Amino acid sequence: MASERDVAAAPDATADAPIGLDEVETYLRCPRQYQYEHRQTIRTRTARDAIDRRTELYRTVLTSTLDRCDPDEATLRETAMACLQDRLEATTAEAGGATGHHRRYDEASIRNAVANYVAEYGQAHAEGAIAIDETYTYAADGHAFACPVDCFRTDGERYEIARFVTTLDGVVWENPYSDPVAQYRDCEAFYPRQVGSVLRAYATIHAVAAAHGIDAHNVVYRYYAIAQETYPDYGNDGSGPEVVSDRRDATDACWEADDACDDVLAEAARRIVDGDWNPGDRWDEVVARSCRNCKYQSMCLDHLNREVQF
Repeated sequence: MASERDVAAAPDATADAPIGLDEVETYLRCPRQYQYEHRQTIRTRTARDAIDRRTELYRTVLTSTLDRCDPDEATLRETAMACLQDRLEATTAEAGGATGHHRRYDEASIRNAVANYVAEYGQAHAEGAIAIDETYTYAADGHAFACPVDCFRTDGERYEIARFVTTLDGVVWENPYSDPVAQYRDCEAFYPRQVGSVLRAYATIHAVAAAHGIDAHNVVYRYYAIAQETYPDYGNDGSGPEVVSDRRDATDACWEADDACDDVLAEAARRIVDGDWNPGDRWDEVVARSCRNCKYQSMCLDHLNREVQF
């Protein structure tokens, strides 16, 4: 394990705007997708966008709740429900063509998901909170990366970084049988979303540890899936859908990858800064793993040219 890292300890630590870790993950999936989404900022309305908006809703509600009130479960629940109601009212217009019944069912699942989080994790997160909804900066090979943190807390012995997501889809498994980051770097495998989840954890652990003067090896990084599974209200008792949360620890995967994370981060940043959107030698892997779920298929010349080849 490397013992020293070039880490900036606070937000806006460099003159140039840091590169977002979500942007890096998009670039790893496909440079063209990065170009359309983050440089040309072409807006879409796909299932993936809907999940991203839902994740942003959960993050806004939960971080606001943790930041506002005392660590009492009843108070946390009341605050969370009030904050959620404000957000739902503000975003009703985004429902588009959804029927009233569909919208009510969807909102009931969101309320149950938030209530479950408060009951399972809310009090522990609020009691030990050190930082809520903060962004730190990590540097690799002269490039700065923005590391958003939903909740940084301690139980008195160890430290935990929590990142709220809707589901764990694309998050690296705990104790993976192989190192997806090193395999990506060495062109032995192509699992860009899992790699992105490890890079996010790795960079954030080092950035937060440096900012607070603690040992990085005493920090864990967990993804909290607020709505990992959702089941219909079979009982029809008015309680709404059953929502099951989950969480996954990405810390071991970070230490397994270690320097490979810096290598992948630095290479991605260099190509982003250079404006290199060509998938190059990884095009076949991009087609196999990323194209089928890409929201820019209909306008991507690389994809269209491949489709019309004889």
